Amino acid sequence: MNPWQQIPFLRFLIPFLAGILTAVYTEYQIDYLNYILPGIFFIVILFVFERRINVSYSYSWFFGLLIVFAFFLSGFHLTVLNTEKWHSNHFGKFLENAELFYAKSAEPYLEKQKSYKIKMQILAVRKNGQWIKTIGNAMCYFEKDNNA
Repeated sequence: MNPWQQIPFLRFLIPFLAGILTAVYTEYQIDYLNYILPGIFFIVILFVFERRINVSYSYSWFFGLLIVFAFFLSGFHLTVLNTEKWHSNHFGKFLENAELFYAKSAEPYLEKQKSYKIKMQILAVRKNGQWIKTIGNAMCYFEKDNNA
């Protein structure tokens, strides 16, 4: 008996997590993923609901491979969409020659032994005399002294 048949959720979870880890560690973006992923899901739906497509058992691995690939790309795409640093208006893309940052405190400060730790939300960056609206968070540390 095949042990994978006893835990079908794991068969979907492993490629999904592999897609997430690939997106995090490679920092690579697939430009046409918005078109590829729905295409794969459309083909899978055709296999499931269209009875006239009679695929022999020797080609059933193709359907399984499509499902695994779809879950892998879904994990990859969700990670890319929900990671701030890959957005075109992330403040990290404007650090070179930045003059000023417009930020607000995202959380109350945390007092440490020699410093204050504050999570800041960067709202804009001033570059070449003009303000550019940005997104992103930064962790700021301020040294304790009489002025802090």
